[in-house]
Amino acid sequence: MNYGAHLNYHKSSEGQFVSLDDAMPDDGKRKSFHKKLLNAYEGFGLNWMNDMIEQVNDKPAQIQAELWSNLMTDVVEKPHLFKKSDSLEQWASANIADVEQRFYARQIDDIHTYSYDQDEPKVLGTLTWAERYEH
Repeated sequence: MNYGAHLNYHKSSEGQFVSLDDAMPDDGKRKSFHKKLLNAYEGFGLNWMNDMIEQVNDKPAQIQAELWSNLMTDVVEKPHLFKKSDSLEQWASANIADVEQRFYARQIDDIHTYSYDQDEPKVLGTLTWAERYEH
């Protein structure tokens, strides 16, 4: 699993770059994430988990945590979706893009909020994702 923090760079419409670290925000969030992983292991086994890990391994930790949470909720509330051998792949392809999009939108909102809350607020204009580096 990809537990490492990532630094995401966004480019403003004025050509400036800003960065935001997408590490898990606190110990409580990390503990909740680990608990969900343990519940998945105990409930469905290692092979099932490995199939899901293949789908999310390259995603930032916060996205992984939200996907695992959504998956475990759907398994309980919609068990009929998980009866086929490719159920996890189908679930992942139907859900990952939406979670990623919301995550990056939240990051951009956080960057704008931080920028406006400074002693000398800075208007960044439109931000677009530039790149991500593991550190």
